[in-house]
Amino acid sequence: MQEKEHVLAVLMDVKKAARNEDIGKLKALSDMTIHTASIEQDSDNVIIAVIIYALSKLIERKSRYMAKDYQAYIDHYTRMIDELIDSIKKNNSKMFQQHIKEMMSGRGRLSEHLRRTIEDLFRKARINKASKIYEHGLSMGTTAKLLDISLWELAEYSGQTGIADMPLTQTMDVKKRLNIAMEIFS
Repeated sequence: MQEKEHVLAVLMDVKKAARNEDIGKLKALSDMTIHTASIEQDSDNVIIAVIIYALSKLIERKSRYMAKDYQAYIDHYTRMIDELIDSIKKNNSKMFQQHIKEMMSGRGRLSEHLRRTIEDLFRKARINKASKIYEHGLSMGTTAKLLDISLWELAEYSGQTGIADMPLTQTMDVKKRLNIAMEIFS
């Protein structure tokens, strides 16, 4: 894992924001982590951003869930954040990965409905964060591999968001490129 101190600080902020149900703070932390992840291309940072974003969505949709299920997941989530922090401090990447898997699967004392919802939230969060990384300039192939999603899922989502239509992602037509090349070599 790269930038351990950064990830530790982010996780401490996430835990606090989750307890306060501060959706805006969670989304900002996720975006900040994605920015770092797109520069470093560190899969651990990417997955942390996905987890943060999924949590913000869960809190945002709180009214859709039974109160006890929702509270059980928030309690489980904050305990898992403590476990992630502990594994980073102990420099135990295997334990860190294990906690990530547990957190994303929704395992624990959750209803079947909430467990499926959480799995779906994480799948959609991966695709959303992949589009953000792609927006930062990484290729679709690299981005899809980094987030363990298919190129198809990323292309489909990016096509819906208009990311591919951004001026920075469009290439010049052949005539303009030829004129520039001719200017350079003349």
